[in-house]
Amino acid sequence: MAPKTIENMTQLNEFAVGVKDELSVIKTANEAVPETIEAAATERKALGEKVDKLSKQFGDLIIVFKKRWEDEDTPHGENYRFGKFMWALQRNDVQAMVNMGARKVNDKVKNDLVIDKDFMDKAIKLYGEGKMGVIPDEQKTDFGTPLMGDSGTGQYLLPQNIYATDILRLVADQSELIPKLMNVPMAGRQILYPAEGTRFSFTARTSESGDTTESNPTFAQITLTAETYAGWVGMSDELLEDTFMEIGGLLRTQAVEAMVDLIETKVIKANNDDSLNVYGMLYDSAITNIQTMDTNSFSDLKWSDLANLKRKLTTSEKRRRAYFIMHPTVFDILAADLDGVGRYYFDPSTGGPRSIWGYPYIMSDNAPDEDESAASTPFIAFCNPKHYLHGTRLGLTFGFYPGTYYKVQNLENFFLAVTRQAFEPATPAAIAYLKTSA
Repeated sequence: MAPKTIENMTQLNEFAVGVKDELSVIKTANEAVPETIEAAATERKALGEKVDKLSKQFGDLIIVFKKRWEDEDTPHGENYRFGKFMWALQRNDVQAMVNMGARKVNDKVKNDLVIDKDFMDKAIKLYGEGKMGVIPDEQKTDFGTPLMGDSGTGQYLLPQNIYATDILRLVADQSELIPKLMNVPMAGRQILYPAEGTRFSFTARTSESGDTTESNPTFAQITLTAETYAGWVGMSDELLEDTFMEIGGLLRTQAVEAMVDLIETKVIKANNDDSLNVYGMLYDSAITNIQTMDTNSFSDLKWSDLANLKRKLTTSEKRRRAYFIMHPTVFDILAADLDGVGRYYFDPSTGGPRSIWGYPYIMSDNAPDEDESAASTPFIAFCNPKHYLHGTRLGLTFGFYPGTYYKVQNLENFFLAVTRQAFEPATPAAIAYLKTSA
């Protein structure tokens, strides 16, 4: 705007009046702003509540009718399919909408859809009449009628195959063994540990003119290498849509328990099972403290066998904080052992002590059980678990993959669990085990 030239008082008065009028207009507009903002906020809130209410109706509709009326040509089925369609429309799930009656006009444009007019007309009519989620009177007998004391009349009208949402399963106990291992985090795929070989020692000097004796310690190297362990589960769209179970939570719980089983199995009885050069306490060739029974069956196990196993660790240093490690069914054999006059070594009324020859014991489901009894089979370890290295490169990761090629081809989704672990005896000389004879 060009500057205004004022040459006399008349022009100045006219300019002042104009400014005053403009200020008055601005003031009026400013006073109206809060009311406009408040009205807009109220309108937005009302619209939001309306959308929430409609969304809840659609969600409730899907839950109520999902199991029974997927394909029925009844008002129930129409209600269900309309609700499911609107839910898919909200999520812009084009494939789901196509499956329910929409037709693609242009594959490249996701939103170019033509809806089956008859289907939508019927559904909208039901909605307009307030019948969404309402069971028509003429259909109520589908749910059964009261029984009148005759088990042969009403029972056939009752719904069958109703499943609870809880899955009956074994609950895994927390591992006793894993916290007692030498657990180390791994920043890379490998860790190289120096290991003690022979130690420095003193030798007597036999005379004042004699020479002292050289006593150099020796060292070895232990390589801890992480390997990858993984498992996946494929699940169809239909399963995920129709089940009431918390499948994801169940799979996560099972994966955690599977990792516990993996670690305990590798530490105790791995025998290069995966061709990864992993050996547990009972099979590593570096462990030479081996006690052999007089027989070739676990069922002949005696307390004296454990006493002889303990003697394989010949120093108090090797035995410090040592545990006997065995399967619960193997411990049951010991518990049933009788002394020379027919009495139980373990008092059945108390369950027995929590130690054997003064050393505690660990019962692991992943140690060899009674049914694995065979000749030349190791089945009980004796050591401080800290003498076995367990490395973790990647604890446990979960992934859900709904967007793969198989989603398009087969409507299939995938759950994947991955962990990277490493296993190696740290000091084999401080580990012993018991085996059956040949």
